[in-house]
Amino acid sequence: MINRNLINILLFFFIISFISCSTIKKNITQKKDFSEIVKIAQKELSQILNKIPNGEEKLYGFNNAEEIANVKINNPIEFYKIENEELKTTSSYRVPITVADEFRALATIEYINDTPHIVDFGANILAKEIQTVCKENSKMNFVGILRIYDMYSDFIIMSKKQNYFFIPLTSAKMYLKSIGISNPDNYYSKSQVLSFIKNK
Repeated sequence: MINRNLINILLFFFIISFISCSTIKKNITQKKDFSEIVKIAQKELSQILNKIPNGEEKLYGFNNAEEIANVKINNPIEFYKIENEELKTTSSYRVPITVADEFRALATIEYINDTPHIVDFGANILAKEIQTVCKENSKMNFVGILRIYDMYSDFIIMSKKQNYFFIPLTSAKMYLKSIGISNPDNYYSKSQVLSFIKNK
């Protein structure tokens, strides 16, 4: 007969592991109210768009002034960080600016003195890459973006059946190649991402 103490020990570690994973997943998947972020984007975006010089629309992701006049605001993208080996949300958001449902640019919104404001605008290449990756992985749920400053890398966080996948964007692929990974995988687990950080 299997030792009862051994069973109790295994059960204890299983429960601890389950609670820990459930807490992480709850923090990530918890629905949040982005209405304040959207309102700020709607309020401040026109001022920024009006400052784009005539003839320089393509530098900001638009083909012409007519497209700028027809932009729409998409759902805010939440940014994450890794702190103490755990995923945590940040107070930084990227709001995709679209034309005909295509991501053309990102408005960066951060809190200044407890009030959100657009602090940057552009990143048209990143905007397109995010939309492309999401379309290529449409069977998974988009969670947000993990930004690792020490590695100058961004990963898209996707979920499927309570599992999380970290898809490297161009910045992350460049970093991985710089450390000898010539052919980065399509996605990585959290433990693999942590190993990259520890061994940087």
